[in-house]
Amino acid sequence: MSVQKQEGKPTVAFRTEKGYFEKLAKRSNRAGTSPHLEAQAIVESVLDGGEDESLLMRGEVGALRGEVDTLRGEVETIRAGLVRMFSVLVAEMSKGKTTVETARAEIERVFAKKDRR
Repeated sequence: MSVQKQEGKPTVAFRTEKGYFEKLAKRSNRAGTSPHLEAQAIVESVLDGGEDESLLMRGEVGALRGEVDTLRGEVETIRAGLVRMFSVLVAEMSKGKTTVETARAEIERVFAKKDRR
């Protein structure tokens, strides 16, 4: 670990294991910040004895925002797919290419309750 003074503020730098850096990078990515700033927030919060736990909570909230944004995108993709699917089914039914029973079976197949992980 090295400590350097620059412009009145000390600089702390250290190396870490790859696994820890990956966790830090993932966490900072979710928070929309850099690994450096995320590490700084974590260290300062721990050294403040939890008094400044709001820094960590902001990081967690940022991470949750990122996950919510991802879910919103996925929900929008699903919604657009459903609109297309129903549009095609209605068009095929109006042309006599599909019966109500066939359409119902297709909808039930698409929305079947099964583990899709």
